[in-house]
Amino acid sequence: MAASFSNGAFAATYPNGATLYSAPPLAVLPSSPPSGTYTPATMDSPGLQAAINAAANAGGGTVQLASGNYTLNTTVVPKSNVFITGAGQGVTFLNRGSSFVYPTGSTSPTWTGLIYSNNPSGGVHDIKFSALSVNGALSDTQRASQWPGFYGVSIESDATVANHNFRIQFSSVEIKNSGQGVECKGTTEVTLTNGWYHNNGGGNLFFHNVYFRRCGDITVDGILSNYSGAHGLKVAGGTSNYTNESSNVTVKNCTISNNDYCDGYFTGVANMRLTNNTWKYAADLQDSTVTNGAGILLDKEGTVGCSTVDIVNNVIQNSWAYGIRMYSGDSVNIQGNRVNTNTTNYDVHATNLTCDYNTL
Repeated sequence: MAASFSNGAFAATYPNGATLYSAPPLAVLPSSPPSGTYTPATMDSPGLQAAINAAANAGGGTVQLASGNYTLNTTVVPKSNVFITGAGQGVTFLNRGSSFVYPTGSTSPTWTGLIYSNNPSGGVHDIKFSALSVNGALSDTQRASQWPGFYGVSIESDATVANHNFRIQFSSVEIKNSGQGVECKGTTEVTLTNGWYHNNGGGNLFFHNVYFRRCGDITVDGILSNYSGAHGLKVAGGTSNYTNESSNVTVKNCTISNNDYCDGYFTGVANMRLTNNTWKYAADLQDSTVTNGAGILLDKEGTVGCSTVDIVNNVIQNSWAYGIRMYSGDSVNIQGNRVNTNTTNYDVHATNLTCDYNTL
């Protein structure tokens, strides 16, 4: 059914409860990195890969990167129990080199990226990226004019339990100028904190700043995501009931804005809380053909809609099409938000819907 709304001042408490489920904790990683520190001998793909391999062969360790530019002309493969740590976001750069060959012009490219894992013989686990910047070095024209099957960082698996990934963390990481910024598929316990994801994706609706599919126990906290060619943040289920199918999602304290279609796009997600975020200027192309652009869009994955969703204490403004749009869902709580100056503030259809104490 379509929603009816009660609008007024922000409320300190919510009659129906601000949380419909227990929010998941941050991914549980070791309190300190695995023993051993490894420094690449050269600031390029072979040097970085050799250091990762050495740490992995020792059972785990930290690859410590210096300040400056690492030039990657081939894909670097991350390994389990290996942390990759730079000297700071905007201080250590992993840059695509001019001779890196990547796919263009195909709707079914062979995927590749600067840092890319898709292990057909088993997933990866306990990987952390921190204090560094990743630059895919694709121009706006390159991202918009081709099918950009090129990732900044991608941790993938197929739909089998045996190949599932566990405990992947990004802390103070910047990813920019890639066909897709960061992508995780088939992963449990994935965390993004205090990073900047921008100017990724373009040319179609398949590539974004941040993209999760078939993931469970996701925490996105304190990131900035803007100027994607598609969505600032996308979380999607799969096409059938796989283990840990896109559930238990927390997005908090983020600013997600100025993305060309939706700031936040969620399909077939169960148990999700969006709280204390700012979503602004969605569909910033100002293109009247972008009819489904929204600050927050909740959609169906196949026939499965989003369920058990809290949208609480957010600011959602200046979207070209919609502030909050939901095609169908169940057990949805929209309270205490400031939703205004969008072309259409609300278009919400759900069963068991609470929508009040919002300010227009």
